[in-house]
Amino acid sequence: MLGATMLAGLVPAVAGAQTAAPVAAAPEEPAAVEEIVVTGYRASLASAATMKRSATNFTDSIVAEDIGKFPDLNIAESLQRIPGVQLGRDVTGEGVQISVRGLGPSFTKVTLNGAQIAVASDGALDSGSSNREIDLDLFPTELFTKLTVAKTPTSGLLEGGISGTVNLANARPFDRPGQHLNMSLEGGYSNASRKVSPRGAVIASKTWDKFGILVGVAGGSQRYRTDGYETIGFTTPNLTNPIVGNCTVATCDRRGLNGGAGGGGFKFATAVPANTGFGLTPGAPLDVSQTSGLSFQDLSNTLAPRLPRYAYIDGKRDRLSLLFSAEYRPSDTLSFALDALYGKAKRDFNRLDMNLLVRNATTLVPIGWERDDNGVLTKGVFANAQMFIEARPVSDKVDFYNINPSFKWAPNDWFELTGQVNYNRSFFLRDMPSFIFDTAPNSGLSVVFDNTQGGDFPILTPSRDMNDPDQAWVTDSYRIQRAKRVTRNEGAHFDAKFGDNENNIRVGYAYDDTAREILAFDNSNAAQAAGVAAIPNNAISQYLLPGPSRLLSLANIAPGMASFVQPDYDKLNAAIHTQQLLDDAPFSLTGTSSIPSGFVNERTQGAYVEMNGVTDFMDRSIHYNAGVRYFHTDQRIEGPISLNGVISFQTTKRSYDAFLPSFNAAVNLTDKLVLRLAGSRTVTRANPNLMLPGTSFSDISAQVASQGNPNLEPYYSNNADFGLEYYTGGAGYISANYFAKDIQGFTQTRQIQAPFSTLGIPLSALSSTQLATGINMNTVISINTTANVDQTLSIRGQEFIWQQPLDFITNRLPGGIAGFGVTANYTHIEQDSPGSAATAVGIAPNLYTLGAYFENYGVSVRLNYTYTDDAVIAIPPQNNVNVSNILAARGQLDMSASYTPDWMDKAYQITFNAVNMTNEPLTTYSSFESAPFSIYYPGRQFLIGVRAKF
Repeated sequence: MLGATMLAGLVPAVAGAQTAAPVAAAPEEPAAVEEIVVTGYRASLASAATMKRSATNFTDSIVAEDIGKFPDLNIAESLQRIPGVQLGRDVTGEGVQISVRGLGPSFTKVTLNGAQIAVASDGALDSGSSNREIDLDLFPTELFTKLTVAKTPTSGLLEGGISGTVNLANARPFDRPGQHLNMSLEGGYSNASRKVSPRGAVIASKTWDKFGILVGVAGGSQRYRTDGYETIGFTTPNLTNPIVGNCTVATCDRRGLNGGAGGGGFKFATAVPANTGFGLTPGAPLDVSQTSGLSFQDLSNTLAPRLPRYAYIDGKRDRLSLLFSAEYRPSDTLSFALDALYGKAKRDFNRLDMNLLVRNATTLVPIGWERDDNGVLTKGVFANAQMFIEARPVSDKVDFYNINPSFKWAPNDWFELTGQVNYNRSFFLRDMPSFIFDTAPNSGLSVVFDNTQGGDFPILTPSRDMNDPDQAWVTDSYRIQRAKRVTRNEGAHFDAKFGDNENNIRVGYAYDDTAREILAFDNSNAAQAAGVAAIPNNAISQYLLPGPSRLLSLANIAPGMASFVQPDYDKLNAAIHTQQLLDDAPFSLTGTSSIPSGFVNERTQGAYVEMNGVTDFMDRSIHYNAGVRYFHTDQRIEGPISLNGVISFQTTKRSYDAFLPSFNAAVNLTDKLVLRLAGSRTVTRANPNLMLPGTSFSDISAQVASQGNPNLEPYYSNNADFGLEYYTGGAGYISANYFAKDIQGFTQTRQIQAPFSTLGIPLSALSSTQLATGINMNTVISINTTANVDQTLSIRGQEFIWQQPLDFITNRLPGGIAGFGVTANYTHIEQDSPGSAATAVGIAPNLYTLGAYFENYGVSVRLNYTYTDDAVIAIPPQNNVNVSNILAARGQLDMSASYTPDWMDKAYQITFNAVNMTNEPLTTYSSFESAPFSIYYPGRQFLIGVRAKF
C-alpha cells in the first residue's frame, strides 16, 4: 500500500480544499501552520497536505469548516489525531488533558486566542491537578474554529511549553461574513449508566459592512457510571515479631527500597483471634507460615494489595459555555475585535468503595496463600478480616471567564502592528465529605482473594453479604474536606512587523501576571465527634441502604459480590449537619488529593526579535525564520508551615531570566520532497504544588508524607528537529520526523525513611483517623521531596505519518467508486537520564492511530483506532516498596458518521458517533500485570444527533 502511495504521486488527485476567511483583529501567528479545513473529512485531509507543505516550522492545526462543526466530540480528542499527541482520560472515558512529544501536560503551554490562560479545575479522578495543566473538556468544540499545536517554537510564541504550545481560537463573525445560524442537538447513551445525556449548541452571527457580532451557547448534561477495582498500591507483611518466626530484616530481607527491607505495611495476629474458624483454636499461638503454606521468607516478600476493593462511581456533569465576539473594521488598514468566553461546570457524583482492610491491619490470619514468580499474591484467604464501606458524595463546581480585546493596524504594505490585552479568572470548589463504616472486628469474617480465574482483577468473596445493612457495623471515621482554588491571569501583548508577508522582521513585547491560590479546609475532627455522638454503633444500620445493582457488569469476570451497602445520605447529612460542618471547616495545611495549601504568583515580561524570509539556493526555495526571545520572571510563593504547633506562612521570593533562541527552515528539495530543520531552547516552570512549602500526606494513615520545595528551578531544554515529507498530490503524503530534547533541571522525587519528628509538625496537625493508627513522633514514615537533578534528561523520538486517498485504485475497479482513503501515524519516544532516576512519567514509548474513511453521496463514515503503549506513571518506590505504577497499554476504536441530504440546500445533517466500541477498560498495574493497581470500565457510548445551518 505504501508503494501505491508513492505511485499515486504520478496520478492526478483532487484537492478541492478551501481556505479560511481572514480573521479580524487577531494577533498574527508568527509562522505558517498546517491547517485541516473541515468541509468534509476528505477536504480536511487535502487541505492539511497543502498547508503542511507550505509551512516553515513543525506545526499542526485542525480548523472547522463551519461554526459549530468540529470533527470530534471533545477538544482533547480532536488534538489526539495529531502525531505525537497523547490523550489523558478520566475514569469516565472522556479525554481531559494532552501530552505532547514525550512530556506531561504541564509541559504544554495552552493559550486562548494567543493569550495565556489558567484554569482551576481538578483534572481526572484523584489526579489533584493544581499545576499548569489545562483541562480541555471545559471548552466545547462547538465554539472554536481552530486548534493549533506548535511543536517547534518561534520567538513570537509565549514561552513556557517545552513540549509545545496549543492555541485555541474561538469563532468570530467575519469567519463567515453574512447572516448565519448554526444549531446542533445530540443525545448520548452509555451502556454503563444506561441513561441518556443531551448536548447541544446554538451559534448566531451577522456581519454588516464594517461590523459583526457572534453569539454562541453550548451545553450538555452528561450522565455517567464507572465500576472498577482499586488497591491504593501494594505492600508486604511485617513479620518482625518473634512469635511469628523471629523474622528480621537480616533473615527475611523484605522486598523494598533497592531490593532491601521495605513494605511491612501490615501485621498478622500473634495468637488466634476469637471466631477465626478454619479449625484454629482461639488464643493459641499462631504460626502464619503453617496457616499460609509459605515459608517466612516467601511470606515476608509477598506483595499484597493494601486496600483491595470494588468501586462504584455514578454521577452527573452539567456544562454551559457562552461566547460573545464582536469585530469592527473601520477601514482596510484597521480592525478591532472583542472576545468574551464564559464557561461553568458542575459535577455531582457518588463514589462508593467496599474495602478489604489490609493496610495497617494487625490481626489478619493468612490461610492457604499462593504467589506467582514475582512474589505477587494470587490466591488465598484473609481470615479474621474486616471490610469497610467508604462513601464519598462529591460536589465539584468550576467556572472560567476570559475577556480579550485586540486590534490590528497595517497602514501600508511594509508595516503592521497587532496587540491584545486579556484577563481571565477561574474558580474551583470541591466539597467531599466521607463516611466510613467497618464490619465489626473479630466477627469471624473471612475474604477469599482469587486472581487465578483469568479476569482483569481479583475476585473478592466475603463470607457474609456486604449488601446487608443489618449486620454489625462500627464507626470508622467521618471526614469533612473542602478545597478552593482560584486562578487569575492578566496580560498584554504587542507585535510589530516590518516588511512584507514573506520577508520581514518582527519585534514584540509581552506582559503576563498569573496567580494561583490553593486553599484546603478540613473539619474532620468535629465531624468525627458529631457522628459518634449522633449515631451509635448499634444504630448505624438505620443509616445504610442496599447498594447499586449490576456491579462490574461490563467486566470480563463476575465479582465476588453482586452489590454492597451505601449510606442513606439524606438521613446521615441531617443527623450530623454535614453542610454546616462544610461551611465551618477551618483552614488546613493540606486537603483533598493531598494538595498543599498555598499561593503562587508569577509576573513575566518578555521581548523578542525575529527574522522571516524566503531565499533560493541552487534553484530550490528555502523558507526560514530565526530569532531570540528574552523573558524575566518575578516569582512569589507563600505556604503554611507549622512550627511548635503554630501555623505561620512562609514566603519565598525569587527572580530568573533567560534568552531563548529559535530557528526553523523548510527546504523544497524537489517538487514533491520537503526537508524541515529546527533548533531551539525552551523553558517550563516547575509545578506549583511541588514548590509550596507545606507538608501533605498521600495516605490517610499518615505513613507517606510529601514536603514541597519552593527553591525549584525552571526546566530548560535544548531541542533539535529534522523532518522529510514526500507529497503524492492532493491529500496524499508520507512524513518522517525526528526530534531530540535535552532537558536540564528536571526534577526527581526522592523518598527517605525517617521519624515523624523530621517533618517539623506536631501530632496535633493530624486528623483523628491518622492518630488512631498509633503514630507517634518516633514512628518511621516515608518522606517524599522533589529536587532538580544535575543530570540531563534526554528525550528522543520519531514521528511517521501516512495518509492517502484511494481513488486512484477504486476508480479503476469494476463499478469503481471514489471516496475511500486511509490515514495513519506512529510515534516512538525514548528517554534516558544517566546517573539519575529522573523520568518523564505518563509517557508511552509507542503510540499510533489507524484510520479509514469513506465520503461520497452525502455519506461520511470514519473509523479511528488509537493505541497507547504501557506508560510509567509513578516511579519506585511506592509505599516503601520497590515497584512502579504503570498505565497499561490500551487501544480504542471509535466511529464517526453523518448523512447530509440534498434537499433544502444541504442545510441539515444527521450524525452518529460510537465511542469505545470494543468496551476497553482503563487499567494501571504495579510493575507486574498480575498486580492490578486499578481498573475502570467506562463502557461504550453512542450519540445520535442533527445539525442545521441557515
